[in-house]
Amino acid sequence: MIEVCNKLFQPLTVTTSGGAGLHLGPRASMRIAEDAVSAAMRQAAQRGLITLRPVPTANKRPASTPPTETKEG
Repeated sequence: MIEVCNKLFQPLTVTTSGGAGLHLGPRASMRIAEDAVSAAMRQAAQRGLITLRPVPTANKRPASTPPTETKEG
């Protein structure tokens, strides 16, 4: 996932790689799939209009192991 943040104080519309318009309000952000990032979005990021940041994924904690039983002699 990628977080797209509008850095402007006005609404902004950018086109995704699928051709859909992504509407962002002033200083708003939205999460999209990585494959939805288009060349126009990368260009807008280079111009400083938006930021594209990867969203950190939650690390799954391993299930705790049950206590082992010990045999006393």
